[in-house]
Amino acid sequence: MLRVARPITLCASALMATQAFGANLVLNPNFDTDVSDWTNQGLGTFTFSGSDGSPSPGSARLVAQDATTPAAAASDCILIDAEPHIDFSALVKGNAGSGLLIANAFSDTNCTNSLNDGPLFGVDTSHIGTWVALSANDQTLPSGTKSVHIIIYADVNPGGAPSDISVDTVYFGPDVVFANGFETN
Repeated sequence: MLRVARPITLCASALMATQAFGANLVLNPNFDTDVSDWTNQGLGTFTFSGSDGSPSPGSARLVAQDATTPAAAASDCILIDAEPHIDFSALVKGNAGSGLLIANAFSDTNCTNSLNDGPLFGVDTSHIGTWVALSANDQTLPSGTKSVHIIIYADVNPGGAPSDISVDTVYFGPDVVFANGFETN
């Protein structure tokens, strides 16, 4: 009887650990075939690159219109269902200038009533030609958050070429921690 109980206990523990993880809330986070579910916010170009990406080809590329005007692209509005802690990460490559990924929190379900004056949190890149993993882990969302926009910026680059960044593998979702508090990686 004890030998039978151990595999069942192990399976039940594995199932509970799996249920503790949440799914990525971002639609089209890997840009495998296009930039659908993301919107160009103007003042630059936001395109799909089928030849560049990490860990495999397929990424989004955002290029500012000029060196003094930032460009932006936003994810579709992401609904939040009482997630107290969020992980936010992406693979980013600077092609010229610098870029920024931010997440803005809203008190409604259609991303119109901002809960914060500036970015909720952001990650910056100035690495040219190299894919870099950027993350902001275990972030606490403002009380009353019901939705979030992920925004990619190709920032201003005075005196230089227009900022140009590539982005892949965007993650925004529940903090990746087992129910017992130990991280998975």
